[in-house]
Amino acid sequence: MVYVEGSDICGSGGCKMYVLEEHGNDFRVRARTTVTWLPISRLATRTLGWSDLAVGVGGGGLPTHRVRLQFDGWEYPGNPSLAPALDRHVSEEALITVKTPSMPIP
Repeated sequence: MVYVEGSDICGSGGCKMYVLEEHGNDFRVRARTTVTWLPISRLATRTLGWSDLAVGVGGGGLPTHRVRLQFDGWEYPGNPSLAPALDRHVSEEALITVKTPSMPIP
């Protein structure tokens, strides 16, 4: 998992995240998201054998909140702002944590 940030990459809606799967001597891109905020977490639930992920979305006029990303058999959704909201009482394992500045979590 890679979270990419920088003034040329991020906007008011967040930055980019990639999920890479090792495949022999190479990698397959299993997620290429836009508008993603930290923290990024793994959830206890799975879809099609892959862990569901939780990321932050918001900014650019969209209220900040956390969403669930589910694997579709080939990749995770590219636009997390369209994913379903995450239940506040779900168990999460932090993979990439918040650092300043980042999305304010309500």
